[in-house]
Amino acid sequence: MAKYLRYESGDSYRYGRLDGTVITPLDGTFPNFTPSKDPTVELGSVKLLAPTVPTRIVSAGPGFKNGGDPATMPTIPTFWHKPLAAQNDPEGIIEIPDNDWPGIVHECEFAIVIGKKAKRISVEEAKDHIFGYMIYNDITRGDFNPGGKGFANTCYYAYGKTYDGFAPMGPYVVTDIDPNNLEFGWIAPKEGGDRSHGRSKTC
Repeated sequence: MAKYLRYESGDSYRYGRLDGTVITPLDGTFPNFTPSKDPTVELGSVKLLAPTVPTRIVSAGPGFKNGGDPATMPTIPTFWHKPLAAQNDPEGIIEIPDNDWPGIVHECEFAIVIGKKAKRISVEEAKDHIFGYMIYNDITRGDFNPGGKGFANTCYYAYGKTYDGFAPMGPYVVTDIDPNNLEFGWIAPKEGGDRSHGRSKTC
């Protein structure tokens, strides 16, 4: 398993590979990296950024089976794009758009990072285009679906999901793992600890 990240150190922004707490700087462009001759740096000495700079952010839902009625699960998921302005760092600030904002909902999700262009490929070929996986937070307006009357039930489904900074991601892209049976979760320290967890096989 390898962990790739992107970090800010001084005036530079670059990719690196994490081994323990040591970052090996990488040269090249995503995903074609080569080890740099620059010295390694300690993880605690840098600011972590979103681990990749996507050309598009595509979300799909519903993203879990637990708690859902199998009879209401769609045969084809709903897809929507988040603008690139929604991308945020793993510890980035999420700005609330206005004073009348109805709060936000945190949605911890499992993201697939594509490393090679693909078009009109088969299901079997898809895995050959995956670079790795990361944690992704699909931030959503707090009134997404109150009492079944929220904007989730309108043609403006993406309305509450596309604001600036509403897609924190990372801190790492992980490769060489089996995505079908992983235990994962996220923690909100200021809100009392573990907020979301589960296994990719059952969620």
